[in-house]
Amino acid sequence: MKHSFQSAQDQARAKLLSVDGVTMDHIIAIDHEIAKLRAQVPEFSVSSLTAFLQSIGWSIQPFDHVILSCLKLESFAYGKQSFAVDAEEVKLIFICTDKGSESNQLRLLLHEMGHILLHHDLKQMSASEEAQANYFEFCCLLKHHSPVETSVAKRTASLLAVLALCILFASLFFYSWFALEKNNSFSLTPATSPREEMAKEIPSDPNTIVYIASAGQKFHKAGCMYIKDKSNVIELTLEEAQALKKEPCSKCFGDGSST
Repeated sequence: MKHSFQSAQDQARAKLLSVDGVTMDHIIAIDHEIAKLRAQVPEFSVSSLTAFLQSIGWSIQPFDHVILSCLKLESFAYGKQSFAVDAEEVKLIFICTDKGSESNQLRLLLHEMGHILLHHDLKQMSASEEAQANYFEFCCLLKHHSPVETSVAKRTASLLAVLALCILFASLFFYSWFALEKNNSFSLTPATSPREEMAKEIPSDPNTIVYIASAGQKFHKAGCMYIKDKSNVIELTLEEAQALKKEPCSKCFGDGSST
């Protein structure tokens, strides 16, 4: 049900914006006045609005030929069901009560209040001002009127909340992915102690004993996993291994690939 009210209000706004001379600033101003009125008059009725108007210096006057004649308003009132007059100290809202029900009187009263609260030219009303008063009346009669500023603010807040959640989930995803990759890199590259790093350095003494497999291209230290339990291992000096163009075992000396 609330959605249908919102849809009707959006349609009314679109209709008002189609009138020449009406901008979004006018709609915001109207919504602001409606919000102020609702804050002072929670329930709209002829009696509650009459009391409010009296508090700001206005009086409600049924159509009366004598009064209209005295104020020289007969021609001005011709064909109208309601109108407002602000002449010096006289502030009157004339409403035709002959044929109208209370709901119709409420509608007419809200229409004239729209002109008054929006500070329209009461002597010579423009089509734009009439359209604005119609919108004021329509929105006041809606039980769930939502000011355009509030609607935009709520939609903006919702979009920002969704964006914040997206950023949060993306951050958590990339953090988890980075942590997993980091753990994998640690598991694939075993830690090496400083002693092992020192042990992997190629000795500077050319007479250091190293070992090679008869068909291998690397020289190793004693006990290397690549020559252990092999029967074709040859013992020679580092100088001799280098003269044979043998390269250091990566496991033993940390340089080159092993065979």
